[in-house]
Amino acid sequence: MVKLVVILVVGVIAFVAVGLFVESSKRPALPAATSILPPTGAIRLMPEMTPAMILLSARGAGSPAGAAAAATSTNPNSIVGDYYGVWIPERGWGGDVKGVKRDGANTRIGFEITDPTSMGVLNIVAIVPGDPGEVKVGADITVDGWISDIYYRTLPRSTATLSYIELSDATVLRVRNPRY
Repeated sequence: MVKLVVILVVGVIAFVAVGLFVESSKRPALPAATSILPPTGAIRLMPEMTPAMILLSARGAGSPAGAAAAATSTNPNSIVGDYYGVWIPERGWGGDVKGVKRDGANTRIGFEITDPTSMGVLNIVAIVPGDPGEVKVGADITVDGWISDIYYRTLPRSTATLSYIELSDATVLRVRNPRY
């Protein structure tokens, strides 16, 4: 009797596993990502502008245009301000990939930049339209894109903050995957 129960349990687990595999394989593949160039007349940050400088500046931003951009954000902690729609320096921003996730027709790549001027780690989320290829967690990556959101929040009952800069229409300029 015990053998029959074990066989039934193993059979059900195998059936569910096969079903999940078949379901995930039905998911359509994303088209390959292509390079997105800034439109004519787009504003780019100066090469010396770092993510830390942008975050510090945005925290103090209070212009009417910046408030309007933050008000239209779906992010209640948005401080994007006047940086909304501004392209980052042409050389791009780079760091260590911490996560890669498909999100509809896009791929979200989260990476960290160690910035000596801020004495800490800054988080960047790059939204790449399509499939950026073999980007893996642990890779060293450089991306280009425009600033679509800046998130900043002090955690409750703490002095710690949670912050990131989101880049839309991102293009992967360079990727070096880890060799393990």
